[in-house]
Amino acid sequence: MLNYSLMMPEGILVLKPHAPLSKEDFDGVSALVDAYLADQPKLHGILIHTSGFPGWENFGGFAAHMHFVQEHHKKVERVAVVTDSYIAGIAESLGRHFLAAEIKHFPFADDARALEWLQPKNEVPGGAPHEEPAGRKQLIAHASTVIDAPADKVWEALIDPVAVKQYMFGANVVSSWAVGRAITWTGEYNGKKYADKGVILAFDPGKLLQYTHFSPLAGKPDVPENYHTVTIHLSARNDETEVSLSQDNNASDEARAELTKNWGTMLAELKKYVESALVAA
Repeated sequence: MLNYSLMMPEGILVLKPHAPLSKEDFDGVSALVDAYLADQPKLHGILIHTSGFPGWENFGGFAAHMHFVQEHHKKVERVAVVTDSYIAGIAESLGRHFLAAEIKHFPFADDARALEWLQPKNEVPGGAPHEEPAGRKQLIAHASTVIDAPADKVWEALIDPVAVKQYMFGANVVSSWAVGRAITWTGEYNGKKYADKGVILAFDPGKLLQYTHFSPLAGKPDVPENYHTVTIHLSARNDETEVSLSQDNNASDEARAELTKNWGTMLAELKKYVESALVAA
């Protein structure tokens, strides 16, 4: 199983394998990356963060992995392998021979330093390159749950406005649910009315939903650096579905902790809603 997300606007793909990799994992990653590369010339980096390489589910998973590398490696600037596993040395050695990207190993605990190394390079006056600090993009809130329902039922709840209102703090969501289309949320939270907005970045039914998010209530200018990227990844496991959610660009560790708590609450409500609907049916 492979959790993945794409940091925007940096163009950094984050991969976190934690079970044998399947063909479906790489189908989802490919859809996300191809949607990004349709508008951008390249990925600035890939971060592979794992305590130990889990291998492949079967030959189909291995073949899909090789196909992904073949199709995309020339469009990647850097690869950070963040692990304490022996596989890091092999990856670096092979990468120098077969990959167009620069590859570098970091210890498992140094994911923040790896993200900083992957940041896009800019030119400063005089032509000297420098790397932008990773800053708050590194402060990513994560939440997950396992829902006792098939992935298609969970997906329906993610994009059905009636369902969303039930489990997402009463939010009214409006979108035509296609890559590049707008998405808005309106409602009232803690006594304050809000009108948040974003854009759909990835839409892979039953597998992946990703969008940007901006809230005027934050009191910050409506500029790209003040948008979050929210990634929701579904992984089918027999009749269950693991839902993994991440949100980047949090302003502080405290903000990240608060968002982790809020997203955890939302996923618990999503689980309750979907499982209750199945029982009622």
